[in-house]
Amino acid sequence: MIRTTRKRKVTIARKSKRMTARDAIRAIIIDFEGRKGYRPHPDLIGIHDPFEPPESRFYQVILTKRLAPAARAGGGHAVEDLPALILRLVARAEANRAFIVSFSQHDLGMIEKQVGKEDRDLCRRFKRVYRDANARARRWVNGSRYVPLMPKGEDFNLQRYLDFIGYRSRRNYREAKVSDTLRTMHLHLKAGRPYMKLRKKDKRHWHNVLGHNRRDVEGTRELLLIATGAREWEPPRAA
Repeated sequence: MIRTTRKRKVTIARKSKRMTARDAIRAIIIDFEGRKGYRPHPDLIGIHDPFEPPESRFYQVILTKRLAPAARAGGGHAVEDLPALILRLVARAEANRAFIVSFSQHDLGMIEKQVGKEDRDLCRRFKRVYRDANARARRWVNGSRYVPLMPKGEDFNLQRYLDFIGYRSRRNYREAKVSDTLRTMHLHLKAGRPYMKLRKKDKRHWHNVLGHNRRDVEGTRELLLIATGAREWEPPRAA
């Protein structure tokens, strides 16, 4: 169910279906990466699609053509137009009665700005299958007897949640300078510098962005599984 307000054209109604453990297991998780201070077009999206074979459930798509050389040489990631990608994901979610989930509604706002102006029907379809993992996690925290309530006026960002549940990625990507790295990559490739001839430092930063994105996608899924009871979790012991 959708409701309309003046401040925001379309928002998800409070009465939308709450995610269950089964929903969390079947959820398509997404996370965008982009440059701060630029038009809100993302450069990269990470996706966990549970309906793909196990070895290819996580994948990344480059959303700006300028980064195509880095995509091909720096990891073999696909390059795709954002509206076409969203249409494919929405169709996959609808066909499987699944939700598309991101950590926060920042990603929903990205879709509204980039897709909604050109295809309102697709934007409405996206909102029907979209859910906010942060909202579900907040209800879990506030409804738990063994988890301290969030202080009023504050909120957990994804990193705080991941620290709390004890999630650890294979490498520490929390310090990845996503916006700066994407801006640098755009400048190099715009100037015609081949990806393979970039400095090792620039290539390393690019791979850190990819790793950071993967950590956010997989961490969001882990948080969602715990918050819905799909994953057993042992609360931290009091100090």
